[in-house]
Amino acid sequence: FSTAWDLAVFGQMVLNGGRYGEAAVLSEETTRLIFTNMNPGLGAGAARGLGWQIGQRFYMDAMSSPVTVGHTGYTGTSIVLDPLTGSLLVLLSNRVHPTRNRGAVSTYRRAAARPMARAVPVEPRTGREAWYAGQADGTTATLTVPLRSPIDGGSAEFALWYDTESTDVGALEASGDGETWEPVGLELCAGEHRWSTDGAFSGFSGRRWIDARAELPDGTAQLRWSYASDPSYQGRGVYVDKIRVKRGWSTVFNGSRPHDRERIDAAGWSPSRN
Repeated sequence: FSTAWDLAVFGQMVLNGGRYGEAAVLSEETTRLIFTNMNPGLGAGAARGLGWQIGQRFYMDAMSSPVTVGHTGYTGTSIVLDPLTGSLLVLLSNRVHPTRNRGAVSTYRRAAARPMARAVPVEPRTGREAWYAGQADGTTATLTVPLRSPIDGGSAEFALWYDTESTDVGALEASGDGETWEPVGLELCAGEHRWSTDGAFSGFSGRRWIDARAELPDGTAQLRWSYASDPSYQGRGVYVDKIRVKRGWSTVFNGSRPHDRERIDAAGWSPSRN
């Protein structure tokens, strides 16, 4: 391949199931092997399809998924194909000029992959904007909902979307005084699939909105969503939308109401249309 255009055409052919325009280059069966891990049981670092690496976050960064494939080149080049979004990234570089002593780090590859992934829309579950925790490394972002008074017998419902590195963890916590926080268990639902957590969540969740519900401890005065990331690598991130807090059947907080939304304390989170 001599140009980025050549690589882009080749990558699009693979994403198209082996076809480009009217030309059938590979069979659909052969193309599927590119996205199929031939090394199951050997760990994520060894995941390989037919001629391609699978889900290698060290250079795919936020474009990673269980079926994202890619390849790197000696001079620092890379190509990443994400069939879940139909997106591809081609990076041509020359790390061996003017010296070959630059090493083999992939920070520049991740620097291209992260905004590429961020550019793929995540439509809010309701309204124009959802809360987004960002993609900063080595930080903890918090989204805090203060209630007007402590409640007993309370519950929270919200929409959750997350796609993170396994070591970048989101959580829901409750507090009675704003100083001491405790995790709140979650009941999660996506279609017919239901599961529960102790309040924490991370990893790949299928890039879809999940309905979440939590029973709150008595005396809850504040709720907090947190997203803590390690110093390197990111996923697409964490989104929260459609926040409701109830005491029995009575709604005491509705994130869609302007006067309730204005009370939210966002540190590192921001409203996002994408």
